[in-house]
Amino acid sequence: MHGFFIEKRTPSTGLSLSRDLAQHIFVRSTKGYAIVVTDRPQDLASITKKQWNILIDQVQRERASTLNFARITALNNQLAWMQQLKFVVQSKKGRPDSGIIFATPEEAVQNPGECSTIYLMQEVDQKQFKLITNSLTEDGVLIEYCATKR
Repeated sequence: MHGFFIEKRTPSTGLSLSRDLAQHIFVRSTKGYAIVVTDRPQDLASITKKQWNILIDQVQRERASTLNFARITALNNQLAWMQQLKFVVQSKKGRPDSGIIFATPEEAVQNPGECSTIYLMQEVDQKQFKLITNSLTEDGVLIEYCATKR
C-alpha cells in the first residue's frame, strides 16, 4: 500500500448522500481528478450534478449580494471553475482531462492514470480495493462512505 490517506465519512446530519458528496467534491476537486466508485454510476452522477448546480446557485447569490470588488472577482473565478467541472460516467475511452468520474468497481480498476481522490460508495473485496487504490497519487485521499471488506 502506498502513502495515501483514508477518510471514513458519513453524510453530515440533515444532508443527503449526494449533497454531502457534492460538498466534499467542492473541497477536493481542485486537487486533481477524482473517481466515485458506486454500483449505480449513472444515477449517482445525475443526482450529484443536481446538488452541484445548487452549490453553483449559492455562489451566484453570494456574488450578487456583495459590493466588494476583490470578493466578486474571487467568486467569478470560483464560478468559472465550478461551471467547467465535468461529471462523467466511466467510458471505455479512458479518463477525461478533468472532472469527476463515476464508475462501477469493475470499471474503476480499468482506470488509466493517477487520481488525487477516490470516493468509495460501496463495499468492495480486498482484491478490488487494492486494484482501485493503485491509481491514487502518493498524497491522494480515499474517502470511504461505506464499510469496506478488507
